[in-house]
Amino acid sequence: MRQQALLGAAFLLYCSCGGVEESPSEENQLLIPEQGDSLELPSQTFPLDQALQNQSLWGASDSSGAVLIGGTGGFYQLGDTELTQLGTQSVYSAIHISGQGFLFNMGDKLSIWNGNKLLDSPLNQFVKVSQDSEMAALGQLFVVAGEEALFIFDGGQQLLQFSELAASKSLSIDTAGQLIAGLSPQGPFLLRKQGDKYQLQMLADEISMSEVFSVFQGQAIGLSDTQMMRRIEQEGRVRWLAMALGKDASAPAIAQRIVPDTDSRALWIFTPSGVTRLVDQGRRASSVEVSMNLQNLNSAFGLNGALWLNDGLNLTRIGNPGPAVSFATTILAFHEKNCARCHVPGGLGRSLQNYSEWVENIDSAIEQLDQGTMPQDGAALLEGTVELLRRWRADGLRP
Repeated sequence: MRQQALLGAAFLLYCSCGGVEESPSEENQLLIPEQGDSLELPSQTFPLDQALQNQSLWGASDSSGAVLIGGTGGFYQLGDTELTQLGTQSVYSAIHISGQGFLFNMGDKLSIWNGNKLLDSPLNQFVKVSQDSEMAALGQLFVVAGEEALFIFDGGQQLLQFSELAASKSLSIDTAGQLIAGLSPQGPFLLRKQGDKYQLQMLADEISMSEVFSVFQGQAIGLSDTQMMRRIEQEGRVRWLAMALGKDASAPAIAQRIVPDTDSRALWIFTPSGVTRLVDQGRRASSVEVSMNLQNLNSAFGLNGALWLNDGLNLTRIGNPGPAVSFATTILAFHEKNCARCHVPGGLGRSLQNYSEWVENIDSAIEQLDQGTMPQDGAALLEGTVELLRRWRADGLRP
């Protein structure tokens, strides 16, 4: 492995572990979600201009919820009911980098969309891209898999290079930016942050895997043939355990496609019976009703807590519009205004002091608010209604 620091100052866009061990008692161990439910999500369909029809599309969004959609026929901004063309240039993939803007892969170079025009990115002096080059981003951390190397920019002090991971696909980043997963020509890999460096772990010697994703913090979830597997690492020992998608399941899930959504820390799983969404570190599985034919899609991606499905003629959003509601920016304020006076250790209600306790009790909280049994003192709700909690649950219980 070669890791090289190419940049020592902040870079602004505008200027192996051991093999898997299994004992007989562990061979059939099945990871089952702690919570399961059925989820009804709103859907909206946007007709595609002829320039975008019958091709793979990408989506990218900023923190305000503004969504860009694009492909070889140009790039567009999503409106309330339609797509508005911003440019006719072919864009093969795009990401949004917090505080800096949208980064486009133009097929032969990287460009920045500043809201009005395309600018050449300074990254072009390091990165050589092609139409197939993929990217991923989380906040200010972003990854570009170029033709000669994979590059990581951590939004702080350095740009890191991994030549052995050139032309990697299916890139994803966990919720803390501590784990990057992807599929290189040599097989699936993980990049785990250690200090200011990333340690490369190739997974081909552990298990045969067609894809591997890192969305939940510190977790790697892969697809082995059609079986979902989760990587468990404890005390230098590694195991891959089969995953179920139902609380009462007795057999591993059969997954036909996995679509990550870094925005809401979710995985959308396509199965023979429909779509299931995994959130809350994989502890909560929700079956989602989708009326479309999932077998003939041109592309699918997760964005803003919603699943986006492209059938070649239309783009359909399964989920709410706008940025996903989060605990830190919205639910915490609701809690402090309405719940904190009772829901504390030793208080009248069960403790709701942090994100984990809220996630564990969200169904009960919504039910009691619907029934009018909370707040117990009968006070009017401030900073939102029960619909805010319902929206947070629908958006994937974002931290």
